[in-house]
Amino acid sequence: MVRPIDLAFQKLEYILKEMSIEALKSMDLLTYFKRQQTVKDLKEISDRLRKLKEEAGTLILEIIVRYQPAATDLRFVKSSLEITYDLYRISRYSYDIALALEDANLSLEECLDEDIQSNIERVKNMLNLTIKAIVKRSVELATEIKEMDQSIDEAYKEYFHKALEFKGGKCAVANLLIMRYLERIADHCSYIADEILFIIKGAK
Repeated sequence: MVRPIDLAFQKLEYILKEMSIEALKSMDLLTYFKRQQTVKDLKEISDRLRKLKEEAGTLILEIIVRYQPAATDLRFVKSSLEITYDLYRISRYSYDIALALEDANLSLEECLDEDIQSNIERVKNMLNLTIKAIVKRSVELATEIKEMDQSIDEAYKEYFHKALEFKGGKCAVANLLIMRYLERIADHCSYIADEILFIIKGAK
């Protein structure tokens, strides 16, 4: 028998799915960066995710007031609110990367070294795993994401120290900024993994 609250959960899960798709699209757009067009497209995605986050917040408030969820249901509601914020921030950091390149009048092709390109792919893979973990509510995937976050943190620290010796002008500054944003995207994937573990286990 389907509970009334389950119908609301289906709507909430649909919003999470839509936000996940858009967040991944924002990372894909960086791979095919086309200056002003990419900045425009990423702003539209970021704005769309902000609206979906607000829609989810309204729905979550309604679920709490109307159904007074307990135990696992309440954990899912609470964590969904956090996850929508993290997905929005991922899209926003992708937009910030594009803005940084546009402000410097640079393209990815002009500046990106192998380290940056490699880490863009690593963070994209991490986001892909995060989305799968949301859908499957998988402890194994959530744990793997946490481990990947540590490797991205180390990559950022390593790149930062290497950047202190760079003499590459605008590209050196832009690359360091991009690496910082990638590290923040990875952090938000890790935060989502924490919420998935909380839903399943009741603890992070």
